[in-house]
Amino acid sequence: AEPDGQPSMGADGDDLNNLDDEDGVNFTSLLIAGQNATIEVTASVEGYLDAWIDFNKNGTWIEAGEHVLITEPVTQGVNTFTLPIPDSAISGDTYSRFRFRTNDIPIDYYGYVSNGEVEDYIIHINVYGDANGDGVIDVLDVVNVINYILGSDPDEFNFFNADVNGDGEVDVLDVVMIINLILGIEPSKHAVESQPADIFLGYDAVYLESDGTLAGLQFELFGLDSDQIENFILPDGYQIISGYDGEKLTGIIFNSTNNNIPEGRIELFKIKAVNQSFWGKVIAGNTNGDPVEVRKHYLYQDDKIEVYPNPNHGNFVVELFIANEASIHIELWDMMGKSHGVVYHGKMDAGNHILQNNHALTPGIYFLRMVFETSPDTQSIHTRSKRIIIME
Repeated sequence: AEPDGQPSMGADGDDLNNLDDEDGVNFTSLLIAGQNATIEVTASVEGYLDAWIDFNKNGTWIEAGEHVLITEPVTQGVNTFTLPIPDSAISGDTYSRFRFRTNDIPIDYYGYVSNGEVEDYIIHINVYGDANGDGVIDVLDVVNVINYILGSDPDEFNFFNADVNGDGEVDVLDVVMIINLILGIEPSKHAVESQPADIFLGYDAVYLESDGTLAGLQFELFGLDSDQIENFILPDGYQIISGYDGEKLTGIIFNSTNNNIPEGRIELFKIKAVNQSFWGKVIAGNTNGDPVEVRKHYLYQDDKIEVYPNPNHGNFVVELFIANEASIHIELWDMMGKSHGVVYHGKMDAGNHILQNNHALTPGIYFLRMVFETSPDTQSIHTRSKRIIIME
């Protein structure tokens, strides 16, 4: 038994005092500001438990709300408790103390208690938005997250804190949500209704068309580097930050006050040497930080379909370039107008796609017919065909 605590910088004062017994408390969840955490406490006999957490990291447990368990009954065996973590908790490592005794006389975190046990733990508190873990949510966290997205290695980076929406990715949606936290803007109780946006890669410029609810955009372009972006034509207050990793250009467009990107089609920036460029991942978020679908388009190329090798012995590859997101149907036909199977049916993003033929074909001449439906609203439908020769 330990009648009093043995405080130390490593929360191991009693270990150094030949009482290494920090085994009664198990933290079974993360400690996240504004949420409840759970712990399991194992006791050899019945008794009562008190606990304190230094939420503001000032080295004491005297502030209101830091006495998180007060004379809680404990039974022999494993006991589960819920600990409230306040919104005001500061992120990072801090100290907790647990005191057990067999009577229900009120106690403090210090002082003599007969027939008792004291265990101190260093714990870690996570705060959504505090990406650099300095205990403050500010513009430095926005910079920290953007640097991470662009592929640099921030000196201090807490992935969990940066992933504000908890989707397992750190991206422009988290940037928008951190800015909202800095501005003190609570997420809307009602979802922001956003329509899909469209982004266009033209001969010499990139354009965005949206409904006026977007607050941030993140994109990847292959075949371009930062030197090939010029003459930013962004809405007032918006800025673009980009990085090139030797393979792709990643860009983030955002506003420090999360004002809406204007409705309609706008030119974002000029580009040069676009012939071999194509879209990678594109992410958009509205003012609430919710994801918004973005359809990718190419203004400098037409839809293409190629087959190789051709002629072949029945094993061939279909290579497609889709200029605009479309519903695609690809089917094999012979000279008599008989179908020999569907190669693909479904939605395709703009860009390059490779398909493998899995249909057994006898020697002869066939046609691979592709039907595009690029706009269900206007029924914009067109076709492409390719002749294929199957040899013995």
